[in-house]
Amino acid sequence: MRNIKKTKDLKLEDIPNSNSSIKMINEFALSFEFEEQNGQLLNENLNSEFDNLEIVTLRAILFAERRRWNHFGKEYDRLTEERIRVLITVLREKLAKGV
Repeated sequence: MRNIKKTKDLKLEDIPNSNSSIKMINEFALSFEFEEQNGQLLNENLNSEFDNLEIVTLRAILFAERRRWNHFGKEYDRLTEERIRVLITVLREKLAKGV
């Protein structure tokens, strides 16, 4: 069972560091409740400019990528993992600033 954490309740210590194991990052990715997107389609992805996105959208991207790669039955490729780690860094920075 997933440990769901609403974005409004998110604390900095809930988000793994960008150098955390990919397992820890994946567990965090799956803590997102996709309904927080309010039924909107996710138009952003790992190629998006993260600085311009809200925390909930960053979490949705992370969640969608984890689900997508799990569906393929594969681990992330190098480029995807790098972008995920950048996303985690931006997510932590935004939460720390209260943005």
